[in-house]
Parts: sequence; C-alpha cells; structure tokens
Amino acid sequence: MRKKVRNSLSYRNLNESNSDRPLPFESRGGTAIGTRPIRSSLFNPAPACRSGVDKRGCPKGDRARAQFFRERDGRVPIWILIVLLVVILGVGFLTFGRKALGNYYFNKGERYYQARNYEVALRMYKRTLKFYPEHKNADEIHYNTGHIYTQLENPEQAIREYEKLIKNYPDSELIDDAQFQIGKIYRGTGRDEEAITAYERLLSDYPQSTWAPRAQCDLGNAYKKLKDYAQAIKEYQKVIDNYPDSDQPPYAQYKISEIYRWGLKDRESAIKAYQKVINDYPDSDLAPRAEYTIGYLYQKEKKFVPAIKAYRKVIKNYPHHDRAPVCQYFIARIYNKEWKDDAQALKEYQKVIDNYPRHRLISSVRKRMGEIRAK
Repeated sequence: MRKKVRNSLSYRNLNESNSDRPLPFESRGGTAIGTRPIRSSLFNPAPACRSGVDKRGCPKGDRARAQFFRERDGRVPIWILIVLLVVILGVGFLTFGRKALGNYYFNKGERYYQARNYEVALRMYKRTLKFYPEHKNADEIHYNTGHIYTQLENPEQAIREYEKLIKNYPDSELIDDAQFQIGKIYRGTGRDEEAITAYERLLSDYPQSTWAPRAQCDLGNAYKKLKDYAQAIKEYQKVIDNYPDSDQPPYAQYKISEIYRWGLKDRESAIKAYQKVINDYPDSDLAPRAEYTIGYLYQKEKKFVPAIKAYRKVIKNYPHHDRAPVCQYFIARIYNKEWKDDAQALKEYQKVIDNYPRHRLISSVRKRMGEIRAK
C-alpha cells in the first residue's frame, strides 16, 4: 500500500515539476529538435506512437505524450463535422423545398383564379405565402387576393390586401392598380369621403398611372354623390383638360351635362353641355344619347321644332342606336298630340313599323294608328 502511494505521489510530482518547464526535446518555439514542424490535420488521425499506449489510450513517455496532446488539441472532432454537414444539407434542402412548394401552390392558385374558383384559389395563394413568403409574384398574390375578397363580398379584407401590397412592395407595377381598387371599394360601399382620399392619393403619388383619368372621373362622381356639384364640375373639367387623349373626356362632359340637368335644374346650361358632347366627341357612344336628351328637353319646354330637329339627327346619324326608334315615335306623337296633324302622324308612326318592326313600341304604335283611323 505504501508503495502504491509513493508511486502515485512521485508521478504527480513529476507532472507538476515538468508542467512549467519545456521538454528537453522542444525548442522555445514549440518544435521538436531535429524534426519537421508538426502540422495538424482535420481528418488525419494522430501519428502512431512507437512507445505504445497506456490504459487511458495516451502514448507512453513524456515526449510521445506531449506530441499526442498537441495533435489532439488541433483537431476538430469528427462528430462536429458530421453535425455541421447535416445542418448545411438540411438548410439547403429546406430552402429548395420551400421554394418548390411555393411555386407549386402559386401555379395551382393561378389556375383556380383564372377559372373563377375563388375560394380554392384563395387557399392556394395563402399556402404559397406560408411556405415561400418571398415569392417573386407575392405582390400579384396580394392583388389577386384583394380581388377575390371583393368578389366574395368582403370589402374590408380586400382593402387590407391592397394596402399590404402598397406598403410591402413599393416598387411593384401593381401598386397604382391597388390604390385605385381601394377607392373603387370605398365608392361601392357608399364611403365617398374615403374614396375621395384614396383617389386624391393616387393622383398625387402616381400621376402617370393609366388609372389616373378614371380616378379623376370617379373623383367627380364622388363629389356628385355628395351633392357638391360645383366641385364635381371642376373635377370633371380636369379630366377634359388633363387627359384629352384618354377615353374619359366624353364621359366627363356628359356627367357635367347631367349635373346641370338633374342637380342644378338648369335646362339651358344642360342643353349647351350636351351639345358640347356632340360637337367635341361625335364618335362617342354618348353622342347619340346627348342628342336624344336635347330633343327631349326641348319637347318638355314645348319647343317642338328644335325637338323634332334633334330627334331626326339621331335617326339620321345613329340609325342603329337604341334611341332611334324612340325618337321616331316621339316625332309621331308631336304630330299626333301637339299639332293634331293626323295625316303626318300616320306617316311618322308607319316609319316606326317599317324601320323597327320588332321594337317594344310597335304595339303602342298600332294602337295610336287605330285611334287616328277611327276618327
């Protein structure tokens, strides 16, 4: 027992006495004298020791033990390398998998959206953003989602989707479209003041947008709905002045005419405004309607000569317009009821039958002609 203790103490004393003193075979730089510098390798095992190993797996002898520990301390354990490799491969796989799933659900969502299967398309779009939120078409997803919610009669959620697009994708080509749709939703739900704010923001932030003429017109519509007729006329006039090459000026001029007719009850100004539609935009679909309205207003004022003149212009210039048969019927009525010229009235009624045999007024025309002949 005393021998074992003595040996243990002598071993400990030996280690303690040698711990602060360089080994005889080492230089001050830590390189063995007469040998090549020891270079650690990540994968190469420690060089075999000629002296053998002890029970702990350490080489026997002070020189061999020092070299062993130096080699061991400079080497990364293999299990750390394996874990690191698994993590790298896992992250790469997850990134690729997320992108693949995102593209898969986006393509499915597009197909269902085009087929107007909006509920399924909505689920596919949500899954796209769940698996791959940085999808290159994320702005389009928000725009289509907003449209879907509009179709599903959920305007508040639709507005939120459009606002996400505007906030998160400031460089998107759909941003002005989204702003216009917000204003359109507000108008459709009767929130005209908020619609005005949305349209004014579009016009200030995106003046070159293709939606700008339409937004300017809808701005006038919103003021008209609020019965601010003076401001509405100003907004409509901006459409005519600022966007002359768009398709909105005829509509804006026609709306000005309607404000004078229905809002301000000014028939004279209304007739002038309608005449401007005809003169400035003769090829517009609204020109025949404006001409018909001029005739109707003159008829209401008992000014039958200019009324018939306006009606005949509609029949001559726009023979296939849906107002042409009505104009011919009103001409016959003026001769029949106002001027009591039955002979001319019969001729005018007959023109309705000859030129528009399937019109809904035919039964009324035959009845009037029967009454004249019965006299």
